[in-house]
Amino acid sequence: MPKFARVIVDQSGSHAFDYEIPAPLDGKIEVGSRVRVPVRTRLLLATVIELLDETEARGVRPIAEIIGRKPILSPLLVRLAHWIADYYCCELEAAMRAVLPQVIRKGDTGFKVQMFVKLAREIGDHELAELERKAVKQWAVVDLLKRSGDAVPAAQLLKEIGATHQVISTLEKKGFIVTTDAPVQRDPHAGETFLHAPKLELNAEQRAVFEEVKRTIERSDAIRGAHAPSRAVSGASPETPNQPAQPPTSSGATYSKRRLPHFERPWGKYAVTFSAHERRPLIATERDIVLKSILHAHEHHQYELYAACVMPDHAHLLFEPQIKENDPKGDPIFWSLTEILQGIKSASAHRINKLREQNGAVWEKESFDRLIRSDSDLEEKFQYICRNPWDSGVAKQNEEYAWLWTQDLGSARASRAGFGASPK
Repeated sequence: MPKFARVIVDQSGSHAFDYEIPAPLDGKIEVGSRVRVPVRTRLLLATVIELLDETEARGVRPIAEIIGRKPILSPLLVRLAHWIADYYCCELEAAMRAVLPQVIRKGDTGFKVQMFVKLAREIGDHELAELERKAVKQWAVVDLLKRSGDAVPAAQLLKEIGATHQVISTLEKKGFIVTTDAPVQRDPHAGETFLHAPKLELNAEQRAVFEEVKRTIERSDAIRGAHAPSRAVSGASPETPNQPAQPPTSSGATYSKRRLPHFERPWGKYAVTFSAHERRPLIATERDIVLKSILHAHEHHQYELYAACVMPDHAHLLFEPQIKENDPKGDPIFWSLTEILQGIKSASAHRINKLREQNGAVWEKESFDRLIRSDSDLEEKFQYICRNPWDSGVAKQNEEYAWLWTQDLGSARASRAGFGASPK
Protein backbone atom coordinates (compact mmCIF):
# COMPACT_ATOMS: atom_id res chain seq x y z
CA MET A 1 0.00 0.00 0.00
CA PRO A 2 1.56 3.37 -1.02
CA LYS A 3 2.46 5.53 1.97
CA PHE A 4 3.03 8.85 0.20
CA ALA A 5 1.40 10.89 -2.54
CA ARG A 6 3.10 13.38 -4.84
CA VAL A 7 0.82 16.31 -5.58
CA ILE A 8 0.66 19.48 -7.65
CA VAL A 9 -0.77 22.28 -5.52
CA ASP A 10 -3.11 24.60 -7.41
CA GLN A 11 -1.34 27.76 -8.62
CA SER A 12 2.07 26.46 -7.53
CA GLY A 13 3.69 26.35 -10.97
CA SER A 14 5.35 23.03 -11.75
CA HIS A 15 6.47 22.24 -8.23
CA ALA A 16 5.57 18.75 -7.03
CA PHE A 17 5.47 18.01 -3.31
CA ASP A 18 5.26 14.81 -1.28
CA TYR A 19 2.64 14.27 1.44
CA GLU A 20 1.99 11.36 3.75
CA ILE A 21 -1.19 9.34 3.27
CA PRO A 22 -2.74 9.11 6.76
CA ALA A 23 -4.22 5.82 7.99
CA PRO A 24 -7.89 6.88 7.56
CA LEU A 25 -7.23 7.53 3.85
CA ASP A 26 -5.36 4.27 3.12
CA GLY A 27 -6.63 2.78 -0.13
CA LYS A 28 -8.82 5.80 -0.88
CA ILE A 29 -6.30 8.08 -2.59
CA GLU A 30 -5.44 7.34 -6.22
CA VAL A 31 -3.62 9.09 -9.04
CA GLY A 32 -5.95 11.87 -10.17
CA SER A 33 -7.59 12.36 -6.76
CA ARG A 34 -8.25 15.90 -5.57
CA VAL A 35 -7.06 16.53 -2.02
CA ARG A 36 -6.54 19.29 0.50
CA VAL A 37 -2.99 19.66 1.79
CA PRO A 38 -1.50 21.91 4.49
CA VAL A 39 0.61 24.80 3.23
CA ARG A 40 1.77 26.92 6.13
CA THR A 41 -1.42 27.78 8.01
CA ARG A 42 -3.78 27.15 5.09
CA LEU A 43 -5.33 24.13 3.42
CA LEU A 44 -5.00 24.27 -0.37
CA LEU A 45 -6.43 22.15 -3.15
CA ALA A 46 -4.04 19.85 -5.00
CA THR A 47 -4.08 16.99 -7.50
CA VAL A 48 -2.33 13.66 -6.88
CA ILE A 49 0.03 12.83 -9.75
CA GLU A 50 1.92 9.86 -8.31
CA LEU A 51 1.77 7.36 -5.43
CA LEU A 52 5.01 6.43 -3.65
CA ASP A 53 6.14 3.70 -1.27
CA GLU A 54 8.87 5.97 0.09
CA THR A 55 10.19 9.51 -0.26
CA GLU A 56 13.51 11.27 0.22
CA ALA A 57 11.73 14.42 1.34
CA ARG A 58 12.05 15.60 4.91
CA GLY A 59 9.37 17.01 7.16
CA VAL A 60 6.56 15.39 5.18
CA ARG A 61 3.11 16.42 6.39
CA PRO A 62 -0.09 14.36 6.08
CA ILE A 63 -2.85 14.99 3.56
CA ALA A 64 -5.72 16.71 5.33
CA GLU A 65 -8.68 15.57 3.26
CA ILE A 66 -9.70 13.81 0.06
CA ILE A 67 -12.27 15.51 -2.18
CA GLY A 68 -14.86 13.10 -3.54
CA ARG A 69 -15.05 9.34 -3.51
CA LYS A 70 -13.49 8.84 -6.96
CA PRO A 71 -10.49 10.45 -8.69
CA ILE A 72 -11.37 13.54 -10.71
CA LEU A 73 -8.72 12.66 -13.33
CA SER A 74 -7.89 9.26 -14.77
CA PRO A 75 -4.21 8.16 -14.88
CA LEU A 76 -4.38 8.65 -18.66
CA LEU A 77 -5.33 12.33 -18.25
CA VAL A 78 -2.51 12.81 -15.73
CA ARG A 79 -0.11 11.34 -18.30
CA LEU A 80 -1.58 13.68 -20.90
CA ALA A 81 -0.88 16.66 -18.62
CA HIS A 82 2.75 15.54 -18.26
CA TRP A 83 3.02 15.23 -22.05
CA ILE A 84 1.53 18.70 -22.60
CA ALA A 85 3.97 20.23 -20.10
CA ASP A 86 6.92 18.43 -21.70
CA TYR A 87 6.03 19.12 -25.33
CA TYR A 88 4.90 22.73 -24.98
CA CYS A 89 7.47 23.59 -22.28
CA CYS A 90 4.84 24.93 -19.92
CA GLU A 91 4.46 24.50 -16.20
CA LEU A 92 2.89 21.20 -15.18
CA GLU A 93 0.30 23.01 -13.06
CA ALA A 94 -0.83 24.94 -16.14
CA ALA A 95 -1.23 21.66 -18.03
CA MET A 96 -3.20 20.20 -15.10
CA ARG A 97 -5.56 23.19 -15.26
CA ALA A 98 -6.16 22.43 -18.93
CA VAL A 99 -7.40 18.91 -18.19
CA LEU A 100 -9.34 19.74 -15.01
CA PRO A 101 -13.01 20.67 -15.54
CA GLN A 102 -13.59 24.36 -14.88
CA VAL A 103 -16.17 23.73 -12.17
CA ILE A 104 -13.57 21.67 -10.26
CA ARG A 105 -10.87 24.33 -10.70
CA LYS A 106 -13.09 27.19 -9.58
CA GLY A 107 -14.95 25.45 -6.75
CA ASP A 108 -13.58 24.29 -3.46
CA THR A 109 -14.89 20.79 -4.08
CA GLY A 110 -16.43 18.59 -6.72
CA PHE A 111 -19.82 18.80 -5.00
CA LYS A 112 -23.03 20.75 -5.47
CA VAL A 113 -25.94 21.40 -3.11
CA GLN A 114 -29.17 19.63 -4.05
CA MET A 115 -32.70 19.63 -2.53
CA PHE A 116 -34.04 16.30 -1.24
CA VAL A 117 -37.64 15.48 -0.34
CA LYS A 118 -38.89 12.84 2.14
CA LEU A 119 -42.09 12.08 4.05
CA ALA A 120 -42.52 14.01 7.28
CA ARG A 121 -44.57 11.21 8.90
CA GLU A 122 -46.36 7.98 8.17
CA ILE A 123 -49.25 8.52 5.72
CA GLY A 124 -52.25 6.22 6.14
CA ASP A 125 -54.22 4.67 3.26
CA HIS A 126 -57.34 6.72 4.05
CA GLU A 127 -55.36 9.97 4.04
CA LEU A 128 -53.63 8.98 0.81
CA ALA A 129 -56.97 8.17 -0.89
CA GLU A 130 -58.41 11.52 0.17
CA LEU A 131 -55.37 13.30 -1.27
CA GLU A 132 -55.72 11.39 -4.56
CA ARG A 133 -59.37 12.52 -4.86
CA LYS A 134 -58.58 16.23 -4.26
CA ALA A 135 -55.08 16.76 -5.77
CA VAL A 136 -53.66 14.10 -8.10
CA LYS A 137 -50.20 15.67 -8.42
CA GLN A 138 -49.78 15.96 -4.64
CA TRP A 139 -50.94 12.35 -4.26
CA ALA A 140 -48.42 11.21 -6.88
CA VAL A 141 -45.55 12.89 -4.97
CA VAL A 142 -46.56 11.32 -1.64
CA ASP A 143 -47.17 7.92 -3.23
CA LEU A 144 -43.74 7.90 -4.88
CA LEU A 145 -42.02 8.91 -1.62
CA LYS A 146 -43.93 6.22 0.28
CA ARG A 147 -42.87 3.56 -2.22
CA SER A 148 -39.22 4.71 -2.26
CA GLY A 149 -38.92 4.68 1.53
CA ASP A 150 -36.08 7.21 1.42
CA ALA A 151 -35.32 10.82 0.49
CA VAL A 152 -35.55 11.55 -3.24
CA PRO A 153 -33.91 14.46 -5.13
CA ALA A 154 -36.54 17.10 -5.80
CA ALA A 155 -35.47 17.49 -9.42
CA GLN A 156 -35.84 13.75 -10.05
CA LEU A 157 -39.18 13.68 -8.28
CA LEU A 158 -40.66 16.56 -10.28
CA LYS A 159 -39.33 15.15 -13.56
CA GLU A 160 -40.92 11.72 -13.02
CA ILE A 161 -44.28 13.13 -11.97
CA GLY A 162 -44.34 16.17 -14.25
CA ALA A 163 -45.13 18.51 -11.35
CA THR A 164 -43.79 21.92 -10.33
CA HIS A 165 -42.07 23.22 -7.19
CA GLN A 166 -45.45 24.66 -6.13
CA VAL A 167 -46.64 21.10 -5.46
CA ILE A 168 -43.70 20.44 -3.14
CA SER A 169 -44.22 23.79 -1.39
CA THR A 170 -47.92 23.02 -0.80
CA LEU A 171 -47.23 19.53 0.59
CA GLU A 172 -44.57 20.95 2.89
CA LYS A 173 -47.06 23.51 4.29
CA LYS A 174 -49.61 20.74 4.90
CA GLY A 175 -47.00 18.76 6.86
CA PHE A 176 -46.85 15.80 4.48
CA ILE A 177 -43.19 16.22 3.49
CA VAL A 178 -39.97 17.94 4.57
CA THR A 179 -37.18 19.26 2.32
CA THR A 180 -33.47 19.37 3.08
CA ASP A 181 -30.39 20.59 1.20
CA ALA A 182 -27.43 18.21 1.00
CA PRO A 183 -24.11 18.21 -0.90
CA VAL A 184 -23.83 15.63 -3.68
CA GLN A 185 -20.92 14.77 -5.90
CA ARG A 186 -21.12 16.17 -9.40
CA ASP A 187 -21.68 13.60 -12.11
CA PRO A 188 -21.04 15.01 -15.61
CA HIS A 189 -22.55 11.85 -17.13
CA ALA A 190 -25.75 11.79 -15.04
CA GLY A 191 -28.71 10.55 -17.06
CA GLU A 192 -26.54 9.31 -19.92
CA THR A 193 -26.51 5.74 -21.16
CA PHE A 194 -23.25 4.31 -22.48
CA LEU A 195 -23.47 1.64 -25.13
CA HIS A 196 -20.74 -0.82 -25.95
CA ALA A 197 -19.03 0.24 -29.17
CA PRO A 198 -17.34 -2.20 -31.54
CA LYS A 199 -13.56 -2.14 -31.79
CA LEU A 200 -12.42 0.44 -34.31
CA GLU A 201 -10.10 -0.76 -37.04
CA LEU A 202 -7.55 1.41 -38.84
CA ASN A 203 -7.72 1.53 -42.61
CA ALA A 204 -4.58 0.92 -44.66
CA GLU A 205 -3.62 4.61 -44.85
CA GLN A 206 -4.15 5.17 -41.13
CA ARG A 207 -2.17 2.02 -40.30
CA ALA A 208 0.78 3.21 -42.42
CA VAL A 209 0.83 6.59 -40.67
CA PHE A 210 0.54 4.95 -37.25
CA GLU A 211 3.46 2.60 -37.93
CA GLU A 212 5.63 5.52 -39.07
CA VAL A 213 4.80 7.50 -35.92
CA LYS A 214 5.54 4.42 -33.80
CA ARG A 215 8.93 3.90 -35.48
CA THR A 216 9.82 7.56 -34.96
CA ILE A 217 9.01 7.36 -31.23
CA GLU A 218 10.99 4.13 -30.84
CA ARG A 219 14.01 5.66 -32.62
CA SER A 220 13.82 8.68 -30.33
CA ASP A 221 13.73 6.46 -27.23
CA ALA A 222 16.63 4.37 -28.53
CA ILE A 223 18.79 7.47 -29.04
CA ARG A 224 18.27 8.51 -25.44
CA GLY A 225 18.88 4.94 -24.31
CA ALA A 226 20.47 4.46 -20.94
CA HIS A 227 21.22 8.17 -20.64
CA ALA A 228 17.57 9.10 -20.23
CA PRO A 229 17.27 10.66 -16.77
CA SER A 230 14.89 9.35 -14.16
CA ARG A 231 12.08 11.57 -12.93
CA ALA A 232 13.36 14.04 -10.38
CA VAL A 233 12.34 13.49 -6.78
CA SER A 234 10.40 16.35 -5.32
CA GLY A 235 11.17 17.98 -2.04
CA ALA A 236 9.38 17.94 1.28
CA SER A 237 5.87 19.19 1.79
CA PRO A 238 6.00 22.91 1.06
CA GLU A 239 5.97 25.73 3.51
CA THR A 240 4.81 27.65 0.46
CA PRO A 241 4.16 26.41 -3.10
CA ASN A 242 6.92 28.71 -4.38
CA GLN A 243 9.69 27.03 -2.38
CA PRO A 244 10.30 23.50 -3.73
CA ALA A 245 13.37 21.47 -2.89
CA GLN A 246 13.78 20.68 -6.60
CA PRO A 247 11.87 22.34 -9.45
CA PRO A 248 11.37 19.76 -12.19
CA THR A 249 8.68 20.35 -14.80
CA SER A 250 8.42 16.93 -16.37
CA SER A 251 10.75 14.17 -17.55
CA GLY A 252 13.79 15.94 -16.12
CA ALA A 253 13.07 19.26 -17.83
CA THR A 254 13.82 22.49 -15.96
CA TYR A 255 12.49 26.01 -16.11
CA SER A 256 14.14 29.30 -15.16
CA LYS A 257 13.36 32.92 -15.76
CA ARG A 258 15.00 36.32 -15.63
CA ARG A 259 13.36 38.73 -18.03
CA LEU A 260 12.84 35.89 -20.50
CA PRO A 261 11.78 32.28 -19.80
CA HIS A 262 14.31 29.47 -20.36
CA PHE A 263 13.34 25.80 -20.77
CA GLU A 264 15.86 22.96 -20.72
CA ARG A 265 15.57 19.20 -20.95
CA PRO A 266 18.05 16.33 -21.44
CA TRP A 267 19.09 15.73 -25.04
CA GLY A 268 17.36 18.93 -26.08
CA LYS A 269 18.50 20.94 -29.08
CA TYR A 270 18.37 24.75 -28.93
CA ALA A 271 18.39 27.73 -31.22
CA VAL A 272 20.02 30.57 -29.25
CA THR A 273 20.47 34.26 -30.05
CA PHE A 274 22.38 36.79 -27.97
CA SER A 275 22.99 40.46 -28.81
CA ALA A 276 25.77 42.99 -28.40
CA HIS A 277 25.25 45.52 -25.62
CA GLU A 278 23.03 48.32 -26.90
CA ARG A 279 23.47 46.75 -30.36
CA ARG A 280 26.97 48.14 -30.70
CA PRO A 281 28.41 46.81 -34.00
CA LEU A 282 31.21 44.27 -33.84
CA ILE A 283 34.11 44.86 -36.19
CA ALA A 284 35.57 41.97 -38.19
CA THR A 285 38.30 41.17 -35.64
CA GLU A 286 35.75 41.12 -32.84
CA ARG A 287 33.50 38.75 -34.77
CA ASP A 288 36.53 36.47 -35.22
CA ILE A 289 36.91 36.41 -31.43
CA VAL A 290 33.24 35.52 -30.92
CA LEU A 291 33.31 32.68 -33.46
CA LYS A 292 36.47 31.24 -31.89
CA SER A 293 34.83 31.32 -28.44
CA ILE A 294 31.79 29.49 -29.84
CA LEU A 295 33.96 26.83 -31.50
CA HIS A 296 36.09 26.45 -28.35
CA ALA A 297 33.09 25.21 -26.37
CA HIS A 298 32.15 22.86 -29.23
CA GLU A 299 35.68 21.44 -29.42
CA HIS A 300 35.71 20.89 -25.64
CA HIS A 301 32.46 18.88 -25.86
CA GLN A 302 30.20 21.25 -23.97
CA TYR A 303 27.76 20.92 -26.86
CA GLU A 304 27.36 19.47 -30.33
CA LEU A 305 27.33 22.52 -32.59
CA TYR A 306 25.23 22.32 -35.76
CA ALA A 307 25.45 25.92 -36.95
CA ALA A 308 26.75 29.28 -35.77
CA CYS A 309 26.62 32.72 -37.33
CA VAL A 310 28.10 35.89 -35.86
CA MET A 311 26.28 38.91 -37.25
CA PRO A 312 27.45 42.54 -36.83
CA ASP A 313 25.48 43.05 -33.59
CA HIS A 314 24.27 39.59 -32.54
CA ALA A 315 25.04 35.88 -32.83
CA HIS A 316 22.99 32.78 -33.67
CA LEU A 317 23.77 29.25 -32.48
CA LEU A 318 22.14 25.88 -33.03
CA PHE A 319 23.44 23.18 -30.69
CA GLU A 320 22.75 20.22 -28.39
CA PRO A 321 24.30 20.34 -24.86
CA GLN A 322 26.38 17.29 -23.96
CA ILE A 323 26.88 15.37 -20.73
CA LYS A 324 29.08 17.22 -18.25
CA GLU A 325 29.27 14.51 -15.57
CA ASN A 326 27.21 11.89 -13.75
CA ASP A 327 25.57 12.35 -10.39
CA PRO A 328 26.11 9.86 -7.50
CA LYS A 329 23.25 7.71 -8.86
CA GLY A 330 24.89 7.51 -12.27
CA ASP A 331 22.37 9.77 -13.99
CA PRO A 332 23.84 12.25 -16.48
CA ILE A 333 24.16 15.95 -15.72
CA PHE A 334 24.20 18.11 -18.85
CA TRP A 335 25.92 21.41 -19.51
CA SER A 336 23.28 24.04 -18.85
CA LEU A 337 22.47 26.91 -21.19
CA THR A 338 23.63 29.32 -18.49
CA GLU A 339 27.06 27.66 -18.23
CA ILE A 340 27.48 27.46 -21.98
CA LEU A 341 26.47 31.03 -22.78
CA GLN A 342 28.29 32.50 -19.79
CA GLY A 343 31.48 30.81 -20.99
CA ILE A 344 31.12 32.14 -24.54
CA LYS A 345 30.15 35.66 -23.47
CA SER A 346 32.74 35.94 -20.71
CA ALA A 347 35.69 34.73 -22.80
CA SER A 348 34.78 36.80 -25.85
CA ALA A 349 33.95 39.92 -23.81
CA HIS A 350 37.33 39.79 -22.06
CA ARG A 351 39.22 39.59 -25.35
CA ILE A 352 37.05 42.21 -27.07
CA ASN A 353 37.49 44.68 -24.20
CA LYS A 354 41.25 44.06 -24.35
CA LEU A 355 41.15 44.79 -28.07
CA ARG A 356 39.12 47.97 -27.49
CA GLU A 357 41.34 48.96 -24.55
CA GLN A 358 38.32 49.57 -22.38
CA ASN A 359 36.07 47.96 -19.78
CA GLY A 360 32.34 47.55 -19.80
CA ALA A 361 29.53 45.34 -21.02
CA VAL A 362 29.96 43.73 -24.43
CA TRP A 363 26.81 41.59 -24.41
CA GLU A 364 23.25 42.04 -23.24
CA LYS A 365 22.60 40.07 -20.04
CA GLU A 366 19.71 38.07 -21.47
CA SER A 367 19.65 35.71 -24.43
CA PHE A 368 16.78 34.21 -26.37
CA ASP A 369 16.67 30.43 -26.61
CA ARG A 370 14.16 28.11 -28.24
CA LEU A 371 13.86 24.40 -27.54
CA ILE A 372 13.69 22.51 -30.84
CA ARG A 373 10.60 20.28 -30.92
CA SER A 374 10.82 18.40 -34.21
CA ASP A 375 13.00 17.60 -37.22
CA SER A 376 11.15 20.22 -39.27
CA ASP A 377 11.76 22.78 -36.53
CA LEU A 378 15.48 21.90 -36.56
CA GLU A 379 15.61 22.20 -40.35
CA GLU A 380 13.88 25.57 -40.27
CA LYS A 381 16.25 27.05 -37.66
CA PHE A 382 19.29 25.64 -39.44
CA GLN A 383 18.30 27.21 -42.75
CA TYR A 384 17.43 30.51 -41.05
CA ILE A 385 20.88 30.76 -39.45
CA CYS A 386 22.67 29.80 -42.65
CA ARG A 387 20.73 32.32 -44.76
CA ASN A 388 20.76 35.16 -42.23
CA PRO A 389 23.77 37.12 -43.59
CA TRP A 390 22.25 37.25 -47.06
CA ASP A 391 18.59 37.58 -46.13
CA SER A 392 19.40 40.53 -43.83
CA GLY A 393 21.55 42.24 -46.47
CA VAL A 394 24.79 42.01 -44.45
CA ALA A 395 26.42 39.97 -47.24
CA LYS A 396 25.88 40.43 -50.95
CA GLN A 397 24.58 37.69 -53.20
CA ASN A 398 27.27 35.07 -54.02
CA GLU A 399 29.61 36.77 -51.53
CA GLU A 400 31.31 34.67 -48.86
CA TYR A 401 30.50 35.37 -45.23
CA ALA A 402 33.46 34.73 -42.94
CA TRP A 403 31.55 34.23 -39.68
CA LEU A 404 29.22 31.39 -40.64
CA TRP A 405 30.04 27.86 -39.44
CA THR A 406 28.35 24.48 -39.98
CA GLN A 407 29.62 20.95 -39.55
CA ASP A 408 29.90 20.46 -43.31
CA LEU A 409 31.75 23.70 -43.85
CA GLY A 410 34.11 23.01 -40.97
CA SER A 411 35.30 26.62 -40.98
CA ALA A 412 34.22 30.08 -41.89
CA ARG A 413 34.71 31.70 -45.29
CA ALA A 414 31.58 29.92 -46.50
CA SER A 415 29.74 30.80 -49.65
CA ARG A 416 25.98 30.99 -49.66
CA ALA A 417 25.80 28.21 -52.21
CA GLY A 418 27.68 25.79 -49.99
CA PHE A 419 25.84 25.74 -46.71
CA GLY A 420 25.98 21.98 -46.44
CA ALA A 421 23.25 19.68 -45.25
CA SER A 422 21.13 20.39 -42.22
CA PRO A 423 21.73 18.29 -39.07
CA LYS A 424 19.90 15.02 -38.61
